[in-house]
Amino acid sequence: MLDNLRICFGFVSVLIGSFFLRDGVSNAHSAESTWLVGGAVLVSLGFISMAYVVKNWVELRKYFKNDGG
Repeated sequence: MLDNLRICFGFVSVLIGSFFLRDGVSNAHSAESTWLVGGAVLVSLGFISMAYVVKNWVELRKYFKNDGG
């Protein structure tokens, strides 16, 4: 259950961060650097949370493969 929430959170973070990055690069306004930094943080947070889920999934597969169950 928690892994499903992490995947959703990661996906939403990557989407919002991508929007911030696109908007920060394409529009020239005073808060451009804030949008770029915020977008980069959200994209990296999304990728980190999805990588954590994949790492747990691989560890569980190894455990059940070795355990025979």
